[in-house]
Amino acid sequence: MKKLGQVQIRDGSVPVSSSNNHDFLTFCKGVIGDDTEGSGMNLVVECLNYLKSRLTRNTLQEQQAREQHEHEQKERNQIQYNRLREEKILSLDKVTQFRGLVLELISTSGPSSQIGQLYQLPGGRMVIGRNLNCEVWIDSQMVRHQHAAITEHDGQCQIIDLSSASGTYVNGAPITGSVELKDGDVIRVSCVAMRFHASYVPKNPL
Repeated sequence: MKKLGQVQIRDGSVPVSSSNNHDFLTFCKGVIGDDTEGSGMNLVVECLNYLKSRLTRNTLQEQQAREQHEHEQKERNQIQYNRLREEKILSLDKVTQFRGLVLELISTSGPSSQIGQLYQLPGGRMVIGRNLNCEVWIDSQMVRHQHAAITEHDGQCQIIDLSSASGTYVNGAPITGSVELKDGDVIRVSCVAMRFHASYVPKNPL
């Protein structure tokens, strides 16, 4: 409860969310009657200033609460992403025998530990990108979430760029539309280069 002159105003009893000064003045006139000059008008002004300050304070509190919620949500998302990323790395490390359609990462500006990483291509449609759900996951912020896609049909593979900003290159040439891949072709997406193997055979098969 706020006391203004001889008037007591309870929070929530006035249209504090209104941006129309006439609403405030109408309310105040209803409180003080027809005395809109002298002390009566001063009370109107005081009441109006109080209500505006209350509205500003409420708005600031709402903004701070919203920013705090967004910050906490970002932290939760980052923790979840880090966990999924570690699981993805472990799942790649568990695969030791690759045969058939394979991509070999040969250069990157990301973690050097990725160089030499092999990706088994399961067939069908395979997406290259930094999204953890991509069949060919690239751990680099320079690569789009879904950068390019390889499609396989009857043993023939084609690659297409998925409207990325930096484009997709095959043997140094930018691609437009779909391009057929041949054994030994080098694919580059942003800062990452990979060699395509149409019939990969491990060097030291078990």
